[in-house]
Amino acid sequence: MKTWASSWGDKMVKRGVILSGPPGCGKTSAAIALANDMEWEVIELNASDARSGAVIEGTA
Repeated sequence: MKTWASSWGDKMVKRGVILSGPPGCGKTSAAIALANDMEWEVIELNASDARSGAVIEGTA
């Protein structure tokens, strides 16, 4: 991932990456390690923080 991120140079590409896998396999740790290596700020968002019973029932 570091090689991929380093290939951007000074241009921040407006693309993302999806890290998938079971809980505990290191997705978040890998993202944080990459951000630290690249000296990027880490902003962690969790969809569960914005989800409520009303929101869930409204989408069902």
